[in-house]
Amino acid sequence: MTDCCTARSAGGRCSSRWKLQAAAWRWGLNDGDRVVVYDDNEGVPAARAWWLLRRHGVDVRVLDGGLRAWVRAGFRLQRSDAAPRRGQISLTDAAGADVASIDDAATAPQRGVLIDARAPQHYRGTVPGSRCC
Repeated sequence: MTDCCTARSAGGRCSSRWKLQAAAWRWGLNDGDRVVVYDDNEGVPAARAWWLLRRHGVDVRVLDGGLRAWVRAGFRLQRSDAAPRRGQISLTDAAGADVASIDDAATAPQRGVLIDARAPQHYRGTVPGSRCC
């Protein structure tokens, strides 16, 4: 996912559908493919990949337990990069309903709950009314 997104320059989101689509082509994704994402970092990168791909219309799942679960289940690892054939997927425009605006976040404590999802050790200086996980 890092080849299409930069947290600083894109505000933490993918900078464009076209960059994500170009990366998806390199990964060999095609329309109708079911995608499974995983990581070895407590699920955070996989969750980000899931969110980005899902909001652009991809049927995507997160591997429960990530790479560690794969290894514990006795499946083998590949030591070289896969060389997929170029994909042909056509990503859809991102739906905006799953992204909160600044105004949404500012009024969340009055209408519901605003959660600061940072690790507790990073929970210093926070948006008023938010709760730490």
